[in-house]
Amino acid sequence: MELEVDRIFTDEVLDDAAHRFNVKMIKKVGSFENYVYEVMHKGKPMILRITHSSHRKKQEIEAEVEWVNDLYVKGIPASLCKRSAAGHFVEEIPAEKSAFYVCLFHKAPGKRAQIKSGDTTLFKRWGSITGQMHNAVITYNPKNRRKRWDEDELLDFQLYLDLQKDREIIEAGQRLKQQIGSLPENKETFGLIHADLHQGNFFLEGDIIHPFDFDDSCYFYFAHDLAVPVYYSMWSNGNLRNEEMEELFISFLEGYSSKHSLTQDILRTVPLFLKLRDYTLYSVLHKKWEIPALKRDEKQLLQGIRERLVKQRPIADLSYDRIWSSC
Repeated sequence: MELEVDRIFTDEVLDDAAHRFNVKMIKKVGSFENYVYEVMHKGKPMILRITHSSHRKKQEIEAEVEWVNDLYVKGIPASLCKRSAAGHFVEEIPAEKSAFYVCLFHKAPGKRAQIKSGDTTLFKRWGSITGQMHNAVITYNPKNRRKRWDEDELLDFQLYLDLQKDREIIEAGQRLKQQIGSLPENKETFGLIHADLHQGNFFLEGDIIHPFDFDDSCYFYFAHDLAVPVYYSMWSNGNLRNEEMEELFISFLEGYSSKHSLTQDILRTVPLFLKLRDYTLYSVLHKKWEIPALKRDEKQLLQGIRERLVKQRPIADLSYDRIWSSC
């Protein structure tokens, strides 16, 4: 979290947030883009999320909550958002000239999945829940609307990157945005998506995947959600070979296509979104981290992303024609 936001996130703000939802704090579980706490509410474990207004506007959060609850009603096991004691899904706490927005979500049951070579069953379920969400938004008509992908400030690379050191990266990123923006938008290819459904944002309970953390949800190409499991599987498992990833991805697509339509043209765009994820992460890490004070592992992570961007090489080099022929 940025230092200025940390400064105004006081104990008084946290106590106020807990009071408004009548919860008892257990532990902090995250603080990168939001302050996230596991809490107890009426004897049940829940998740309290506190978002600063510099990250999301109140209407954006209301749109997220509206979609999450709609998915839940449609039978997709997303983490339902609960109302506060005053009857609000989103509570606003003023903080100097800004505000913090507070939400309470059901804690997803189950545990985090481990990415293993050959675990095709997990990837088929992962694809299935992704396809279910994409299919559900075709007829979704929300009261509040999330942003489009191209309204994300993280894609204004010059805001956070070094204009001299990263000039070529910035220029190549702009070209990639234009290339993605030229893709056709229709109800089968474009809509409201999770945008960050990696293995850290769902729990596995038996054979059920429970997705959560819809903070990055936006209107985007469905193919982006196909790229996310490839990207983070390769990132989290440095020993995973491209050939092994192909087999896992085939299973993901088998599950996906059982719930939502898939074409070869859509599949062939996945490398674009693998590259875009590197650009987005490179940008957000420059926004969130104090670059001169990075630890060794943080420097290595950032340098690895930078090297891929300079070489214009996605994190995975897959044969999409072979994948399509196997689907």
